[in-house]
Amino acid sequence: MNLSVKRIALLFSVASAILTTACDDPKEIGLPQGQPLGVFVNENIPLTTSTVLADSVVTFNSTQMLAGRYANPRLGPVTANAYFRARYNGGDFAAENATRADKAELLLPYSYFYGDTTVPYRVTLHLLQLKDSIQNRGYLSSEAIPYDPAPVGEATFTPTFSRRDTLKMTLSDETAQQLFSFVNRPETDFRTGFAGFALVGEYATNRVVLGYRATGEGFGRIRLSYQAATAQAYDFLLYENRVVNHIRGDRSGTAFDSLKSPYSAVPSAQTNGETYVQGGTGIMTRLEFPDLSSLEQQGKIAINKAELVVTALPGNVLSGRSQLMLYDATGDGKLLRLDGENTPQFILGDIFTPVPLALYANQAFTFNVTRYVADVLQNKRRNNGLYLSLPSPNSRQAVLNRVGVAADLSLEESVSTIALGGSNHPTAPVKLRIYYTPVTTN
Repeated sequence: MNLSVKRIALLFSVASAILTTACDDPKEIGLPQGQPLGVFVNENIPLTTSTVLADSVVTFNSTQMLAGRYANPRLGPVTANAYFRARYNGGDFAAENATRADKAELLLPYSYFYGDTTVPYRVTLHLLQLKDSIQNRGYLSSEAIPYDPAPVGEATFTPTFSRRDTLKMTLSDETAQQLFSFVNRPETDFRTGFAGFALVGEYATNRVVLGYRATGEGFGRIRLSYQAATAQAYDFLLYENRVVNHIRGDRSGTAFDSLKSPYSAVPSAQTNGETYVQGGTGIMTRLEFPDLSSLEQQGKIAINKAELVVTALPGNVLSGRSQLMLYDATGDGKLLRLDGENTPQFILGDIFTPVPLALYANQAFTFNVTRYVADVLQNKRRNNGLYLSLPSPNSRQAVLNRVGVAADLSLEESVSTIALGGSNHPTAPVKLRIYYTPVTTN
């Protein structure tokens, strides 16, 4: 289909000024003088939605560590552990006349939660049972790393969320002496001789998953106090490239119990018209548009604008910084991955919204999908459908450039769950809204 760029730009600028509401049926909109403009809007495009378990979520290289448990009323309980490696604080660990360790403390600032923070929360620290430290590879959220069941530290507290909230945990004397044994030894010895830690939330009693900052403001560290000529302290920093989140969802007994194998799906028609996204577990919403070509049944059209409007259902805890992203699909309906990587590839937007993300506003997430719809109608791309989920780290910079704020929710670094209205929801159905103009050929 041959689209006239100048004509579309003119139509869109005029239409944007006079379009204030969308009608269920196509309707012609006139200029103030009564001259017909020929811009129509249609939001009855057939589409289907389902909740899908994607194949994998990479949590390696996370900047936030997750630990705890929360029982989602519809998707069931989700639990999280974090595995991390420490590193020397610049250069080798050198201390003149060092004699013995006094104390080791884990200091972890926290800034994220999902669940109930009004009850005490318990977390323990364990030594990893590895011959070497965490490797530089793409660990998945479903992948466990073995650790010693006996904790080397523990803390119980009621989380608060002021600017400087930090978990402070005193480690066992044995662990302090083990860290001290690396004084005046190169960091290569430390990397091969000290595997790392597991941060584990108590599953039996916890009602919340907390997120701890491994890097950035108020970075996490292990502070070792020791005796030398005078009392000294040394900070082992957390190695941001060696942080892994192990996240598990138990959907037994729920409407989503069948989501067990990659790309298993539950149509929204079986879940009261609802669909879900959940960070860390790979739960996403798939959208399919089986009959987009029906738009051209009465002739060629020019797409002025296309919007996908997804309504968040009551009960979600969302802010104006909460964001969702649209990801591309392959020809066999799987999540499209970047070449050579395991991170999902978002679809390309257009000149107005280069990144296909939406912030939460007016109880909905509204995406500009003009380029996607136009490309499908022009046979420039296959109509494989889209996936809807939280942002992923590979899209963070694009998110920041687009809206000027960092992502509030992240696919790999949260367990946040959002309930959405699916295609057949009785009061909040997802809609594909298209503004178009019939194209006449001379």
